[in-house]
Amino acid sequence: MLELRVVESSVELEALAAEWRELLARSRQEVVQTPTWMLAWWRVFGSGAARELRAVTFRERGRLIAIAPLLWRPVFDKFVPLRRLEFFCSGEDEQEEICSDYLGIVCELGREAEVASQLASALVGGRVGRWDDLHLVRMSTEDPMVELLVRALEVARCGVETVSAGACPYVTLPKTWDDYLASLDGQRRYFVRRSMRELEKWAGPDGYTLKLATTKAELKEGFFILRALHGERWSAQRSLFESYRFSAFHADVMRKFFAGVDAKLELMWLEVKGTPIAAVYNILYDRKIHFYQSGRKLDVPKAVRPGIAVHVLAIQRAIEMGYREYDFLNGASAYKSQLALARRPLVSIQAVAPNTTSRAVIGFRDSASKLAAWVRSRRAPEAGPTEDPEPKRDPDE
Repeated sequence: MLELRVVESSVELEALAAEWRELLARSRQEVVQTPTWMLAWWRVFGSGAARELRAVTFRERGRLIAIAPLLWRPVFDKFVPLRRLEFFCSGEDEQEEICSDYLGIVCELGREAEVASQLASALVGGRVGRWDDLHLVRMSTEDPMVELLVRALEVARCGVETVSAGACPYVTLPKTWDDYLASLDGQRRYFVRRSMRELEKWAGPDGYTLKLATTKAELKEGFFILRALHGERWSAQRSLFESYRFSAFHADVMRKFFAGVDAKLELMWLEVKGTPIAAVYNILYDRKIHFYQSGRKLDVPKAVRPGIAVHVLAIQRAIEMGYREYDFLNGASAYKSQLALARRPLVSIQAVAPNTTSRAVIGFRDSASKLAAWVRSRRAPEAGPTEDPEPKRDPDE
């Protein structure tokens, strides 16, 4: 039996950072599960909010075996008040959502089954506090903890379901760029080559330049370029970087990753005639590139695709550096499908506490949701025959 402890103090959680990093080296490593990412998120989104720490640690003879990075908060779901347990780095408001993919329980390889069983017992036994529903979002289907935890919660008589949370397109990087091109079908290979030809044609004899932030001054410059180009790309909507908390979080983690703490920042931008036309915010972790965010200039010739070009150059660089994967993270954008070679599904676990009160509250919420949907359907005008809309160029190209 593992020794279980519920951590409710951020000071205590931060004190675990060194052991936490050692544990990651013995687990399925994911950058969003590092102390840098999670503690920065708690400082920005947890401090002063209604969220309360409920991180669960598991030890064996003093050795850290697992961390379940949970928190508790009250929510209104369909106007129904609920006590919710969820992962760190989730549950933000849409206008400042961090969208952390591959969340999960940090667990030493081979110990997942016993950790899942003891965590489920602790949850239903009240060790983590009283709760109505459990939301564990954006977990990889490759994580064995998903199936094991679902099974353990079912044994503990919780109502459990897993729901699709999208998929992450990615490229398993080959040894050479030619190998990558050969792995694409003819249409996508033509798309990549034409995108680069159009860029070269527009750039003219002076060509283009891909810049990488390697100094603090370049980090500051690159962050400014990223924000500006992201804002231009989303000029019709509100840019995420306009959110104080979203920007504060990324300023914190980018600064630490730039210094090499837990991961490495690869902030790059593409210039033509001295003007930045596209930028990518990539993170290198465990020899994998994670594409997090981008921006691009809109005032370019129609045939020029700066967003595609900067990814092509970033993939080329990743191959040259000997990295093992280029992960576009969650999303169904056309450009990701054009460049990726595979998809990694994500799922969310949703569970209801096995007590009469919680089940009644969740049942009332679900009934209210069905009633609201029925009312909307009755109010909606009867739909007539429609034509398929004209296909539109992907805005991220």
